[in-house]
Amino acid sequence: MRPQRINAIIEMVSGSKEKYAFDAKTGKITLKRVMNAPLPRPFNYGCLPNLKGGDGVELDVFVISSKPLRVGERIQVRPIGILHMTDEKGIDSKIVSVDLSDRRFNKARSIRQIDQAALQNLRELVEHNKDGEKDKWVNVFGFADADSAIKSIVGAMSK
Repeated sequence: MRPQRINAIIEMVSGSKEKYAFDAKTGKITLKRVMNAPLPRPFNYGCLPNLKGGDGVELDVFVISSKPLRVGERIQVRPIGILHMTDEKGIDSKIVSVDLSDRRFNKARSIRQIDQAALQNLRELVEHNKDGEKDKWVNVFGFADADSAIKSIVGAMSK
């Protein structure tokens, strides 16, 4: 099985520092915190509902889109890569995807098709995401292509 369309819920829109969190039990989204990172996120951020990672919560996903999205919006995305990383809780890799309703990006199949400067900005943001937060840290290992992202998603589907 090679998922090409996956549902995502937006928890943070590009340009924002406000991080909302989706609660799978209630279906509600609430403000979790205002991020300390010096730069706002260059891409939208959210989760893949009902697909739990190794940490027991929904897989995290960055959503590349030129369209304005809203917190709580449910959209279909295509995985094109993954950002491998760990934090103080363990493995916490992030799927990188494109918004399938966005004609500018919906043909993308690989993270190599995305502007490398934007990806470097994203990596740096994630590396410093928890700066200043007590007992929190992040180690970023780098990006991998769609096959690695799909492997993580398929692994979550089998749980």
